[in-house]
Amino acid sequence: MEMKIAQSLKEKVGSLSAPASPAAYFEGWHRVYLAPVDDVLLFSRREARDLRRRSVESHLHKRFVVVVCLESAGTLAVDGVPFDLKPGKAHLVFPQSYHQFLNLESSDILWLLITFESAEPERLAPLRQTSLDLDEQDLAAIESMAGLFNEGLSPGRSDDLCAGVARMLGRWCHRVRGREDGPPVSPARKYAGLWQRMQVQLERLPPDDLRVGPLAVKLSISERHLRSKFQEQFGVAIGAYLRNYRIRRAIGLLASSDLSLVEIADRCGYRSSASFHRAFLKHTGARPRDFRS
Repeated sequence: MEMKIAQSLKEKVGSLSAPASPAAYFEGWHRVYLAPVDDVLLFSRREARDLRRRSVESHLHKRFVVVVCLESAGTLAVDGVPFDLKPGKAHLVFPQSYHQFLNLESSDILWLLITFESAEPERLAPLRQTSLDLDEQDLAAIESMAGLFNEGLSPGRSDDLCAGVARMLGRWCHRVRGREDGPPVSPARKYAGLWQRMQVQLERLPPDDLRVGPLAVKLSISERHLRSKFQEQFGVAIGAYLRNYRIRRAIGLLASSDLSLVEIADRCGYRSSASFHRAFLKHTGARPRDFRS
């Protein structure tokens, strides 16, 4: 039986004009925000305790993480900036970012995490350090992706899943660009003060002083009080945060400078290149030279 082609399709195709010149045959539309997405993994967290513990234990890595709050609000802190997430909000965490989950309002939660890799991370730059309200299209896409993942791996489902994540992120980028003239996304006020003061002082401290004691002096509080306040507000020891901070600084220098590994170790407060290598391998699972651009 011959397939019947809809008249509306014929009209739309027929209205397409031919290129004006031979050169125009080679000038088409290009992707703007649609980044290639690969190696996608979906999983959920149902207990607040498990979500907090896993975030503290996680090493820095080269994967993106989409965090989606579906039940029970909480705070996501990314590289020193806290964001309140309530049901129906999402946030994209970029690779090599230190992130924690704080102030979860209930022990029973439902948060979705989608992790993936991308060969063109610069296309997702509009989503850095911003949270988004999900719309009906996003929720439908997430439900479809969860269904695909639960059905198990197959070539067709894998392609559909990667494409679905890419399309959703592309929509988010357009949405963020469209609101650039609107009100900015504000971090969670409850935590902003201490984080912001710490980040300012950490940028000013000499490499050898990237420790709790010198930081407490700059913040004009006792070391004991700083340790207690940080642990109370963010659920992790400040020493662990500072170790991650130094590694993130090193990753930035590895990617953006021609400094030797010895010079980078010195600028990040390591007393020897050997101690730098050990700490780097422990936190990232890779060698420093593996992060060279």
